[in-house]
Amino acid sequence: MGEAVRVTPLDIRRQRFRKGMRGYDPGEVDA
Repeated sequence: MGEAVRVTPLDIRRQRFRKGMRGYDPGEVDA
């Protein structure tokens, strides 16, 4: 589980970016 928790903010931004391509909420992206 230790390795699974190893997620950097950059990875989260990349995942959010992929979702944003389909249609994102300006509020969530700005946060």
